[in-house]
Amino acid sequence: MKMNDERLQRYYEAKRLREVEQKTLVQIGDELGISERSVRRLLAMKEPPQERIHRERKISLVEHEETIQKIINEYGENTSKIYVKLTEYGVKTSLRSVQRWMQENRGKKPRRVFNLLEFAPGEAAQTDFGSCHTIQFGSTERRLSVCVTVLCHSRLMYAEFIPCERMEHFLTCQRHAFEFFGGVPRKLIVDNCRCAVKRHHAGVVDWNPKFQAFCGHYRVKPIACTPRTPWAKGIVERMVGYIKNNVVGRRSFSCLEEANAVLSDWIASVANARVHKSTKAIPEKIFHEVEQSQLLALPVIPFPCELVECRVPDRYSRVAFDQNFYSIPSKCAQKVITLKATPKDVFLYDSDGLLIAHHPRCYDRNKFISSSDHIAQVRAQSSSAQKQNAKNDFLSLGKDAADFLHGLEENTLNVTSELLKLLTLRKTYGDNLFLRALHEAVHYQAFRAAYVEHLLLSPAVGRDISPLRIPLASDLMEIPTPIPDFNIYKVKKHE
Repeated sequence: MKMNDERLQRYYEAKRLREVEQKTLVQIGDELGISERSVRRLLAMKEPPQERIHRERKISLVEHEETIQKIINEYGENTSKIYVKLTEYGVKTSLRSVQRWMQENRGKKPRRVFNLLEFAPGEAAQTDFGSCHTIQFGSTERRLSVCVTVLCHSRLMYAEFIPCERMEHFLTCQRHAFEFFGGVPRKLIVDNCRCAVKRHHAGVVDWNPKFQAFCGHYRVKPIACTPRTPWAKGIVERMVGYIKNNVVGRRSFSCLEEANAVLSDWIASVANARVHKSTKAIPEKIFHEVEQSQLLALPVIPFPCELVECRVPDRYSRVAFDQNFYSIPSKCAQKVITLKATPKDVFLYDSDGLLIAHHPRCYDRNKFISSSDHIAQVRAQSSSAQKQNAKNDFLSLGKDAADFLHGLEENTLNVTSELLKLLTLRKTYGDNLFLRALHEAVHYQAFRAAYVEHLLLSPAVGRDISPLRIPLASDLMEIPTPIPDFNIYKVKKHE
């Protein structure tokens, strides 16, 4: 309750208690919680108490405004510093007076006024990133980002979820956006992200060479916003928030493919098919009727959106990239390797420019992505290494391999020898045929390498399991046989 309201209420209550209930001054004071003297003062009033009008305090620093402005230009808007400097100049004031003057003259900032931009059909597109929680890749949790590109005239939107905001992902998203639009706008308005801008100083933009090459390939003019002015690309900023609120929200995705499938369906059925709040038209309709014909034609050859770096392999014939290791042939371990990474693949080239390895890109961390041929080349140099890693190599084939190994350990003494033979069969016949034969061997509880080979040599479709046949037993099975003693068959001559 305000003080004036409280005094007014006490005044009327004191009058009522005195005139209606005929109570004494002491009784009225006890009931209202005030002194007898205060009760007497209230009853002596001829009119109710009026609201107090606070007179505006005059600030005595008006005539020293030039001095204060000089101090602000030199030392900033620190009120304590301004007060000290004013006293040094001989101005008699107080710290509170300086604070009041600053509140009156510096506290209110003028409201920012924005210019409403208009874009012709096909003139420009805006692009930006947005952070959308996290997503799991194996044992690693990565930040899930969305890259959004919007045509400024029709407001047609393309968006894509990505696991990180690196150069190769940014360029690939822009290429996909142009392919989605079926053409290229004349301008591409970007934020000052490192993928596009290396440095922005005094109106001069130092572009990232890779991004500049991308824009040159698609004949689009890059335009960088002034630093710390997100409203300069307000069209795409609103679309990023639109996706966060309507697609992501509190939802979680099991994988990147699921997230992009949900996003693509939402863009087609909702975002580009709705009546836009600003244009009062359907983006997809305006795009097909007006803007699509004004876009520049796509080049015949897409731009190679890849990260290119040089790497030195370690002593295990591996190349490190993005906190993972990728295998290369052992003969290339002493050479400088050129790595080319796209969002989905990792390509490795030797010093002569020849492709020596190709791996799917891994977004987990601290993993070794290898090729069986590369591993075999390294282990061929050491038989002990083959035996040491045989069990792990076999178990990497899945559940059937684990079940087969369990049965093998219960029925066979020399498990390592059997595993080496099985891995040789895998290399000879390929993963598909070998895994099918391994599954059938587990089904029939036949835990020997010879039976797996028997299945591999049998017809693949509609076969009847014939009795076990072991071809080339001396070579493949390495079964030791004693040398027969033919002397026992000699007949002694009787004299």
